[in-house]
Amino acid sequence: MRLYRSKPDLFIVGDSMTRGYFGIPYTPLLTLPFWTRGYDGATLAQTAENAARVLRRTQGSLLLLAGANDLLASYYHGHGHGSSVPQDLVGTPVDDTGTWIRRTQTALEPLKDSFTLVLSTVPMIYRSSLPRFNELMDRYDRAIGELSQVCGTWLIDLGSMLRARQEATGSSYFPSSRAALHEDAKLLHESEHAEQRLKEERGLTLSVDGVHLDSTAAAIVAQGIDAFFRDTLHVDDTF
Repeated sequence: MRLYRSKPDLFIVGDSMTRGYFGIPYTPLLTLPFWTRGYDGATLAQTAENAARVLRRTQGSLLLLAGANDLLASYYHGHGHGSSVPQDLVGTPVDDTGTWIRRTQTALEPLKDSFTLVLSTVPMIYRSSLPRFNELMDRYDRAIGELSQVCGTWLIDLGSMLRARQEATGSSYFPSSRAALHEDAKLLHESEHAEQRLKEERGLTLSVDGVHLDSTAAAIVAQGIDAFFRDTLHVDDTF
């Protein structure tokens, strides 16, 4: 993690995609001097609370990159898995959009005085064989747009960037538990060619497990973040 004090700092606080243990990390591909921290399992509201805690008395531009866990909670609740759903995959669902926006807005408020806030759609892909998840993705994209307007933040559409590059897939693979995700992560870090093998076995593109990024998606996300901060917020790396 890199921390710069000579000018307003650049921060990304997020979930496991930012931590980089699960899937292929995008953070090493960033070219601007971001300080990054990711928390496994965090919802967007929890990510905002984490940012407020770790960035006390700090100012700068802050991207909150989370939401996959909000979607997972909604998906599993909606499928009636009940107690069979691992508790580490259940958080605050987005089923009630209004409540979700108000709750998340409350978490964002402590950050607004110190940071130029940037929110994002979730860098995950649609899968035509999972219509319920596709519906939830649409709902979340609309909700994150409304939340951005209500809170007066910038918004970057990383989700659309990925989906514009998605190849056709009929895969219905979806992570069953945190243990399954840990097994994938261990394999990715320790076994050569594991990324390609997992994707081929599951019929996935741009993801190794239906949630986390593959190497192509990681590059798209990093390039999208760099481009947004340079072209829209006019940040450069001459620190």
